[in-house]
Amino acid sequence: MVYDLVHTVCPFNRDVVSMVHKMDVFAHELPKHLETGFAGFRAYVTQKGERNVEMDLVENMFKNPEQCIADGQARAALMRANTDALAAGIEVIAETAEWCVLCVTQSPTCRPIDLMHYQRKLDEKITGKPTLILTRDVNPLPNGLYNLGLRRAGDNLNITDVALEFKTKPGVIGGGGHPFAGGVQSKELFTEECLLAMAVEVMNTVLPLSGQVEIS
Repeated sequence: MVYDLVHTVCPFNRDVVSMVHKMDVFAHELPKHLETGFAGFRAYVTQKGERNVEMDLVENMFKNPEQCIADGQARAALMRANTDALAAGIEVIAETAEWCVLCVTQSPTCRPIDLMHYQRKLDEKITGKPTLILTRDVNPLPNGLYNLGLRRAGDNLNITDVALEFKTKPGVIGGGGHPFAGGVQSKELFTEECLLAMAVEVMNTVLPLSGQVEIS
């Protein structure tokens, strides 16, 4: 809409706008001619942080998109390899006949990753029942807090509800998310045992009609 309003007065590259839109809205459908270069674009504009799109890099993309995308291709290959390695470490930590929780620890060297490719790998875990995937990052965020990534396999679990319930647990001091992905933060890195107990409590609350599990 913005493009339609201003491009006659201030022309700009609509392809770049479409790729930026894709970064924010996963369901946005890219034009076919952008699909090959999008991985390089994404790798270039997120090089200062996996979850950030820096404005100076976006400005560079408007000035010289071909060069920026070319520079991003090597980084994209590294991101994909890291993402595959991270996804390979995912393990089931709790399961009932009605739901499942999986978890993986992201090591200090397993970065940067490609979050869109990560979601595709997670969707390979779809079994037909609500499935929560926890990504325990051992590296603190710039603000010193530790992030626990919350994602789902499939579309039958609302991560917004999961994040809200996690925020009621001891040690969690913030967080949130969308229906498909989110995260919560803590001052200390949660142990795997603590995560297991919290995840079971959360799933028992968010899905109260499912089979209940207790941690002894």
